[in-house]
Amino acid sequence: MDNEDCWLTPKDIPLDLNLLREYLNSDEDCNYTGDYTLRVYTIDALNTNFARPCFALAEGAAGGMEDVFGVLEDTLHLLLDNGAQEDDGYCVAGNIVSWEKVPEHVASIENVLDPDKIAQGKAALAAGSGMSEAVEATRRTVWKR
Repeated sequence: MDNEDCWLTPKDIPLDLNLLREYLNSDEDCNYTGDYTLRVYTIDALNTNFARPCFALAEGAAGGMEDVFGVLEDTLHLLLDNGAQEDDGYCVAGNIVSWEKVPEHVASIENVLDPDKIAQGKAALAAGSGMSEAVEATRRTVWKR
């Protein structure tokens, strides 16, 4: 996917997954490490001609062939290990028909949250409070325009 030609907007990316990505990409000193990148995929199980985007976190840069199902399973475990619940609806149902890296300028959480709310969400994850608590810490933020 070309950086200039992206069909997603920052608001299309689920806040909980983007916040987890931001948290996982920071070291203890809050320096950006960039180990995880966001992938978008579509599935054919919706019986429509326009599939809703689904998201996954992949470790490392995209290049060549990726173990798509391995990335999906790792994403599920990352979510569950960080406080997501099994009934939150994280699943893959259907055949994957597209798989692309989301450009960093679209995936950046700074597009949708102020720095203080990002810090509050990351602090909640670091404290082991879980995904819902981390997202709740950001809820009082008005979306940036």
